[in-house]
Amino acid sequence: MWRRGERLYALLVVLVVLLEALALGGLVVAFSGRIFNLLGSPVAYRALFQALVLTGLALTSLSAYILLYHAYTASKERLDRKAYEDWLARFTESLFNEEPPPPPPWPRPALEALLNLREMLKGEFSERIADWLRQVYPHWIRLLKSRWASRPARLEALDALAQARLPETLEAILPYLSHRDPVLRLGAARAGPGWPGVRGLNVWRQLSWRRAYPAGPSWRCSSFWRSG
Repeated sequence: MWRRGERLYALLVVLVVLLEALALGGLVVAFSGRIFNLLGSPVAYRALFQALVLTGLALTSLSAYILLYHAYTASKERLDRKAYEDWLARFTESLFNEEPPPPPPWPRPALEALLNLREMLKGEFSERIADWLRQVYPHWIRLLKSRWASRPARLEALDALAQARLPETLEAILPYLSHRDPVLRLGAARAGPGWPGVRGLNVWRQLSWRRAYPAGPSWRCSSFWRSG
């Protein structure tokens, strides 16, 4: 599973390996020619110097990226945590003062705060948070329907919808129950039944039944699912 920043790291590692292979290949050719008196000493020494330069550049680039990546992620985590706490306070204040929240779009820390409030609170407060989430959930739906969304982005969308527990999002989650990726299937299974109440579970059962049997007399058994 890819996390943010790891794709660039993987690309950098591939480039380093390719550079090292190129340098070693040049050394093998140069020194093989020197051993068999096909090439002179200056050519072999030049190949050795180039290999050393390429190796130094590759290792320096890789080391610098690792150090910068860890410094950046540590700093970003601190900033995100501070932003999360600020947004949590703002949403809580709006919730208990019965005031509208700041208008979207909201950054990632704000969405995390809102989703956590949705999980923690019940009753009227939870329903008000659900109304706020209805202003932003189409973003997660678009990620699930996009062909170009990465696995981490889709997992993040499924997890967000699991926390949001909005019944209108079930149709977008349903296709992932039969996705070829087992990790995404697991995310969909977790996201679907999150809608609270027996009725939500029954709807999820019916949608799952429709997915397994899209047409035919199987729909005559729908009364069985409603009775659950």
